[in-house]
Amino acid sequence: MTGAPIVLVPGFWLGAWAWDDVATALRADGHDVTALTLPGLDPADADRASVTLADHVEAICGAVREAGEPVVLAVHSGAGGAGYAASDRVPERIATMVYVDSGPATGALNPDLTADENPVQITVVRSPSPGRSSGSLPNSRTTRGSMSGRR
Repeated sequence: MTGAPIVLVPGFWLGAWAWDDVATALRADGHDVTALTLPGLDPADADRASVTLADHVEAICGAVREAGEPVVLAVHSGAGGAGYAASDRVPERIATMVYVDSGPATGALNPDLTADENPVQITVVRSPSPGRSSGSLPNSRTTRGSMSGRR
C-alpha cells in the first residue's frame, strides 16, 4: 500500500457509496481506503431517533483505530464537526485531516449570542501532523473525482 491509510466520511444523508468513485481511484493507485457510513444514515429507512453526534464521533474513531496506524481522515460537509471531534479524541491516530466542503468549528461568529443561537465559523484546514510530511498524502491526480449523487 502507498502512504497512510485513508478513511473517507461522507456528509449527512450520504453513505459510504458517495465516495465510490474517489475510493476506486485511490485504491487503483495503491492506497488502503475505508469509506464509512455514519450511524443512522443507511439504509434510508433506518431509525434515527436515538442516533447522536457522539455516535457519529465514535464511529469515526472506531474506523480510525481499526486502520492500525495513523490515517488521512477526510470528512465531507456535515461530517466535519464529528470528524473534528474524532481528531480530538484520537489525535495520535490521525496523520492528516482533510475537510471537503467543510471544516472544524472555530467558535461563535458573534460572542454576544446565546449558546442556542451561536452559528459557527468554518475554516478549511489541511496540514500534516508533526513528524509526517505531506508526501504521504495522495497526489492531486489520485484524488480527482466527485462524490457520487446516486444510491
